[in-house]
Amino acid sequence: MLIIVMFLIFAGLFIDATALILMTTSVFLPVARRIGIDPVHFGLVFILAAAMGNQTPPVGASMYAGCSILGASVEEYTKASGPFFVAAILVILAVIFFPQISLIIPNLLFK
Repeated sequence: MLIIVMFLIFAGLFIDATALILMTTSVFLPVARRIGIDPVHFGLVFILAAAMGNQTPPVGASMYAGCSILGASVEEYTKASGPFFVAAILVILAVIFFPQISLIIPNLLFK
């Protein structure tokens, strides 16, 4: 799972999140199922990693939209968003290592 997340974050640097999801879901979901990862858990981690990649330079569509609204340069945005990237990585790691975080509500509803 960590390897997939690292790949998604790295690929998110160069590919928009929507395209990344469309291109890689069909490859990674069967792998995740095969090694016993719950599809709901995998989907949440997948979307978190893709969204993080969507906010990073050089392609980050969300980054450019935010810079346009704020009137800030990409450099200013990148410097100011460092703590948020660290927080996003910590959230992704928490969800990876504690799948109950993402599965508690589906388990309550569907069991």
